[in-house]
Amino acid sequence: MKAGAAGAFAYHELKVARADAICDGPVLRTLAVSMTTAVAALSPLQGLKTGSGIGAIEGAAKAINGLGTRAAGGGAPIKDINH
Repeated sequence: MKAGAAGAFAYHELKVARADAICDGPVLRTLAVSMTTAVAALSPLQGLKTGSGIGAIEGAAKAINGLGTRAAGGGAPIKDINH
């Protein structure tokens, strides 16, 4: 249940970030394609709420890692925030 909720949250937040990136200048705009790919990979994670979607975890991880690599290469590294 918690994994499904976390997947749904990540999916939503990445969709919001993608919309912001499209409107926020050339550096972030170049990441919009990678973000679109990551959003598509995260979508199946919503199935974790019902017990399905386990196979989608690896695809989502690859998409997010690819987004991080492309962001760092484009001068906009993704950083963890410690609270």
